[in-house]
Amino acid sequence: MASKTTKTKNDVVDISLSAINKKKIRIDGDDNRILELNTSDLGIFGRLKKSEDDITQLTKDAMLNWPEDSDGDAMAVTAKIFEDTDKRMREIMDFIFDAPVSELCAPTGTMFDPINGKFRYEHIMDVLGGVYETDIESEVKQMSSRVKKHTDKYTK
Repeated sequence: MASKTTKTKNDVVDISLSAINKKKIRIDGDDNRILELNTSDLGIFGRLKKSEDDITQLTKDAMLNWPEDSDGDAMAVTAKIFEDTDKRMREIMDFIFDAPVSELCAPTGTMFDPINGKFRYEHIMDVLGGVYETDIESEVKQMSSRVKKHTDKYTK
């Protein structure tokens, strides 16, 4: 997308450098759950890296704190742990994708619900990560092609 320049009536030049093209993703065919992501945002790698330790710890907390018996206190402790870990994991997912992923991709249940042998948050990351991977590869290919035209004469 090219930048636009327009002149306003008070002789101030307005320009638009916004080239972000957010991809709209419908979740489970539900028109009320449309997620908009900037799938060429390379900042996702840094946000993911910053979140790795927290994700690992939250997963351990969720898995290591199952009650050893079924008395009410143990179940209450487990429920509180899942509530706290789920809330924090939702914050992390929204941070990583810079969008309300947790609200739209997991409106019910927890981020630790099992889906096809994975936690829900892992499933979401795998699916959305694939969209980012495809779009980033496409963008890099276009950039490489453009740069190659200018550098070919120097790299013989």
